[in-house]
Amino acid sequence: MASLSAAVPHLVNSQLGFDRSADLLRRNENFRCSRVQIHGNFSGARGTSGRWTDGSLCSRQSTKRKVLTCATSKDAEKSFQKTVEVDRLIDMLRESTSKEEKIESSTDVLKSVLKPVIHGDGEIAWPPQDPMALVSMEREMKLRDQEGQLDEGFLSEVNAQLRQAKEDGDKPGLEAMLQKVLQIYASNVLSKRTYAKRGNEVLEDERFLETLIRAPETSWNKILIDGLNMGKGNISPEDLYAVIKKRIERTLIRTEGGSYQQRILVEYLQGIELRAKEIVEILQGNRP
Repeated sequence: MASLSAAVPHLVNSQLGFDRSADLLRRNENFRCSRVQIHGNFSGARGTSGRWTDGSLCSRQSTKRKVLTCATSKDAEKSFQKTVEVDRLIDMLRESTSKEEKIESSTDVLKSVLKPVIHGDGEIAWPPQDPMALVSMEREMKLRDQEGQLDEGFLSEVNAQLRQAKEDGDKPGLEAMLQKVLQIYASNVLSKRTYAKRGNEVLEDERFLETLIRAPETSWNKILIDGLNMGKGNISPEDLYAVIKKRIERTLIRTEGGSYQQRILVEYLQGIELRAKEIVEILQGNRP
């Protein structure tokens, strides 16, 4: 492909050079013909008209060269057009192959992420019996994230598998596992940026939210009870809701509209808000 692409500018340059050479050749022939014709006129004035034959011969030779030049130019143009068409075809094939490899690599990445929590016989048990299995899955996701492999293709694959698991209805373990993958992804991405400090000042409500973002979903209840002023802490529910709303707005600005990443991050923050409201209701005695 590289050699073929490189050949295109070469063909263009060759064509331009050929046209210039042909132009110079035509000018030279016209100049020679003019000289012979002038000399013929001069000789005719002296009574010797034999030189006129040289002028007509020069004209025939010039015409023949023009025909050859035109034919060669058309051949070069046809060759150039064919080269461009082949170049475009190869680009289309390479783009198509790249998309296929993208889908395959996203599937392979997901398999690697889930491998620590899937038994050798292919059975899925959730939560994993081995606590280290979940740690290994989180470690694999961080590694893949550093390599730039947790992209839109990966998120699309996870969502497709999750949607299929929900439709089947007989794989609750797989559904919970895929939900966990999305939670870990959102936690890792949102934790990369902190808003808990303004100069030397520590913003307690922002820090509290970031504690929830980094924590696994199973720890949210305890963190909320210990942190909210209705429980053991000093953060009001209104302050928590306000910083969650602000973080959602920042996420919408910093992510591509309609992307899987945007949807997953926003849903994760909304999940924290929903859990906080549930805990508030329980602490207020409005729920059993």
